[in-house]
Amino acid sequence: MSNKEWIEKISDILDCFFVKKKILYYKHWGSRENIIDIDYELNKLQKIDKNFDDYVIFAKSAGILLTMKGVFEKKINPQKCVFVGTPVSWARKHGFDADSWIREFHVPSLFIQHNKDPYFSSDELSKFLAKGDLSKFTIVLLKGSDHDYPEFDEIHSLVREFVVK
Repeated sequence: MSNKEWIEKISDILDCFFVKKKILYYKHWGSRENIIDIDYELNKLQKIDKNFDDYVIFAKSAGILLTMKGVFEKKINPQKCVFVGTPVSWARKHGFDADSWIREFHVPSLFIQHNKDPYFSSDELSKFLAKGDLSKFTIVLLKGSDHDYPEFDEIHSLVREFVVK
């Protein structure tokens, strides 16, 4: 399943929790590029941010990096975040400064991570998050050794519990 198909499916599943929603479609999904143009996409996200007051960002993979950078640079201001598949080792490999971004990240967030995600294991994620404000973070570990996250029912339940609080 492509990233575009995945986010559309999870968006439909989570629809009942939100009055308004907007999917950010990344430029690289329709091109031959494999890496997100984080500054380009952050500019698009900033424009969306202006249309929402009290909002939750739900992001997977590179979208997490985009959100962390946007908060770090004070360009967006979500009230909560739900992150699935945080790819910190991938980020480091491609020159994204996730280690600095997490130090200034204080948004209450739910992190859902496979225990053996190839882009960052759940153990690595726990150590990484310790650089930030752990009181704001909830980590849920799922069994898995990929970066696909097909556990839609489980993600639905976790988001309901986190967002409805």
